[in-house]
Amino acid sequence: MWLKRYLVHDPYAPLNVFDLFRLSLWKLLFFYAVAGFTCFELTRSLEGRRVLVWLTAATVPIVLFGIFIFQAGSIDLYLPLFPFAFIAVGSALSGEETNRISKFVLALGIVVGLVNALFII
Repeated sequence: MWLKRYLVHDPYAPLNVFDLFRLSLWKLLFFYAVAGFTCFELTRSLEGRRVLVWLTAATVPIVLFGIFIFQAGSIDLYLPLFPFAFIAVGSALSGEETNRISKFVLALGIVVGLVNALFII
């Protein structure tokens, strides 16, 4: 919604780039940062690679169905991914080789996700 208002230059709800980033883009960038750190940490161990295979096996059909068959904007479509995502983040956090920066970003991702779900920032 915010991106559309910015792109069409809505005269009744004007937004600048700072407002757009403050309201929505930081969430998107942070989500992909957490996903990237999770995948990176999972590739560093044998057990993590197994979890990554399961996560990929669950993600690919759901994303393909979302793009080609169902409505991609429907939140209900992505609910089956939550258990796999939680297992992946938990496995990445519990790895012995996981560095401190990754642990901090993943833990912060969990906290931000909870706060976002509770208060809908």
